[in-house]
Amino acid sequence: TISDLTNKIYADNYIPYDNFKNDIESFVEEIKNGYVSLLESNDWMDEYSKAYAIEKLNAMKYSLLYPKYLDYLPNISIEYKNFAEAYGKINYWRSLANQPVKDDYSWSQIGIVSMTNAFNNRSENMFYLCLGLVYDIDIRDMSKEELYGTIGTIIGHEISHSFDSIGSTYDKDGCFDPWMSDETQNNFKKLYYKVEMSYNFLKAAKAKPVNGLLVVDEAIADLGGISVMLNLAKNESDFDYSKFFESYAKMYCSKHKNSEALYRSLLNDQHPLDMIRVNHVVRQFDKFYETYDIKPGDVMYVKPEERVTIW
Repeated sequence: TISDLTNKIYADNYIPYDNFKNDIESFVEEIKNGYVSLLESNDWMDEYSKAYAIEKLNAMKYSLLYPKYLDYLPNISIEYKNFAEAYGKINYWRSLANQPVKDDYSWSQIGIVSMTNAFNNRSENMFYLCLGLVYDIDIRDMSKEELYGTIGTIIGHEISHSFDSIGSTYDKDGCFDPWMSDETQNNFKKLYYKVEMSYNFLKAAKAKPVNGLLVVDEAIADLGGISVMLNLAKNESDFDYSKFFESYAKMYCSKHKNSEALYRSLLNDQHPLDMIRVNHVVRQFDKFYETYDIKPGDVMYVKPEERVTIW
């Protein structure tokens, strides 16, 4: 289809460098391993639920930057006199190209690889990272702290959706089959509610209250993204945590001129507003307090017993 052709042109012209896709894939595997470590040390899951979560994580697939079938596109030549013949030829090509790459189903729903988006399809146990989100990034020139604070937290965010209130109802094959034990599910609900309530106390957009129930799943994913990257940072010598937190903050730096639009986002968007995704997330982590010497009475201070993380 025309979208395949334009996606191919975009991919050919905006891949930062030849080995970029392989480098991103290696980074994804590193983050998956980081989650294994978090799950193994988790203190609110029983052994059965913990073991299955790791099994699901190991079975997780991913499609990075663009669908694999675009690699087949150079092999097709369209020289037809009318649209119907050309359209038929493209569909025939796709039927052949899709045979070895059946794990790219959702690209047919997204359509555009230039989107600045990443998402988790729980019914496939698979996450997607669109080229449009990272096309202007050369990870070879990034410090470890910058890489972890930006792309790393995004990937970590998406992976965590496989274990949230919805992801925990889909098994490793993407079938609806809740796998948490009753005990673990009850423990998760308590943490889920604590996250929800912590967001309910926030105000934004002309002092309007945040709807914790609306944003809780995305908030948990934000917390997961930071958690896994901080866990990996423990293995790095001389890691600059201030650079890590500031890279994360800069990624969400935004300016809103229309307060009504901001208010509509507060009412309807399942993602917390940008300033909340930064300020309220980072102050849940002890390492943030150590890095900036945050003390009781400081604006960013949250009492230890009121801080909440999931993973």
